[in-house]
Amino acid sequence: MTLKFRHPANGDVIEISHLSCIAAFFLGPLYLLAYRFTWHALLWTVLAIGPALLWNDSLLAISLPATCLLYAVMIHPLLTGRLRANGWKSTDGDALPSPGQRGYH
Repeated sequence: MTLKFRHPANGDVIEISHLSCIAAFFLGPLYLLAYRFTWHALLWTVLAIGPALLWNDSLLAISLPATCLLYAVMIHPLLTGRLRANGWKSTDGDALPSPGQRGYH
């Protein structure tokens, strides 16, 4: 599912595709930091590694994949919320992304 947003001031178009979910799953806090979700990157680290440090190293086998899956599912609402907070508007599927925009792939 690809979501497209247009900036009302300059007409730029950004699209959010399924690749953002894959990138969030495999890159984790690096992906979150790249898009300036600093608190979420810190929370990802605490959720993924914290239980293993506090209780038992074997909990890393549960907490790490669970945290990766959680943020892979949550990345679309986080990105759309950030865009809407910055004034971007949802647009139709026929809008083409601007050549200079990197998008959230």
